[in-house]
Amino acid sequence: MKRVSFITVCLVAIALTATVQAQSASYSATEVYLYSGKEYAKVWSQADPGNIKSRSERIDEKTGEKYITIIRQDSAKIYTLNPAKKTYSAISLSTMQNLPEAIGLKVSNREVRKEFLGVEKLKNGYECHHYIDHITTTINGNTETGCFEYWLYEPLKVQMQHKIACGYDEPIILMNFQQGTQPAHLFEIPKDYKDTSANLNDVKKEMEKIQNIQDMLKQQMNKK
Repeated sequence: MKRVSFITVCLVAIALTATVQAQSASYSATEVYLYSGKEYAKVWSQADPGNIKSRSERIDEKTGEKYITIIRQDSAKIYTLNPAKKTYSAISLSTMQNLPEAIGLKVSNREVRKEFLGVEKLKNGYECHHYIDHITTTINGNTETGCFEYWLYEPLKVQMQHKIACGYDEPIILMNFQQGTQPAHLFEIPKDYKDTSANLNDVKKEMEKIQNIQDMLKQQMNKK
């Protein structure tokens, strides 16, 4: 499996978030792996005028813990909740989009090229436009490429199917898609949850750890 860098994941997340904010439907659904049928997450979305909100609940396969992600257009933030620990962290969309610069990295190029691959009828019965966003970014002189592949139901601007990132071969599709107003509490942070949001210095330290591991693996591969 091709390595997906942290920077590319951030850029893909922004591409996904931008599409979520453009949608015009309120709905609930279950995300499942297309081929195996295994559940990936449960999702809800509320499309109010000028304030798109979404929620995703996923069980970590390794730890068994539930993680919840909430995106709110009004606060322009992504929230990650851990119900077992009653904690949450938040990061603004602008900080996420400009994360490399925020932690001191030099970005000299950032491009997204959209490719249209045609119209396809999906397993859930919806006829969707198939796109790939090709992402290129140059950071500290090193160019990284990635992509985000998705199938968009144009009437509602909803991604009915997507691939997490380049290197992940099995698409994730929305099944049991039900339109309708969603309960407001799904998009709120419980008052008894503690804010554990990391500052940029913490993020930079984690980035440096990841980079050191990647450099070590490259050196080991070059010796072979």
